[in-house]
Amino acid sequence: MIDWLQRLRARKLGQWALAYLAGAWVADRYEVYLRPMGRPGPAIRISSRGGQEPIWEADGDAIYYRDMSGDSVYAVAFADGKPGRPTLLFTGSFLEGWPWGRNYDLAPDGRFLMVTESDDLIPAREIRVIRNWGARLHRPSAPG
Repeated sequence: MIDWLQRLRARKLGQWALAYLAGAWVADRYEVYLRPMGRPGPAIRISSRGGQEPIWEADGDAIYYRDMSGDSVYAVAFADGKPGRPTLLFTGSFLEGWPWGRNYDLAPDGRFLMVTESDDLIPAREIRVIRNWGARLHRPSAPG
C-alpha cells in the first residue's frame, strides 16, 4: 500500500527513492520503508517502532516521520547513501492527519509546521450550506 511518495534528489543518493508505509495488517501498526526506484533493490525499513506520514527534507539529507500516536517526530539522516537510526526530534500534542494524509510540513529552511490540538475548541452552533457556490464566483457582485 503506497500512501504518498516524494522524490529524493538524485544528486544525494544517486537514485530515486520511494517512501511508503506497510505492515498494518501484520502488527497493528505501520512502518516506514524506502525502496529504490528505477533499479532493483530491497525495501529498507527506516522506522523502528512504527511510523506514519513520512516526508523528505528538501535537500534529501534526511527523512522525517511521526510515530503511531502522532505525538513524536523522528528524523533519519543519511550518510554515504545509507539511512542511519531514527532520532527523536520533539514531542507534543499534535493534530493527527492520518488517514487523510500528512498534516505537517517542512519549510525550505528546515523548520516544522505542526498543527496542535486545542482544549479550547468551541462547538459549532450553526452550519451554513451555500448551494451552487461555484456559479456565484463567476457573476458580478451587486454594487454597493
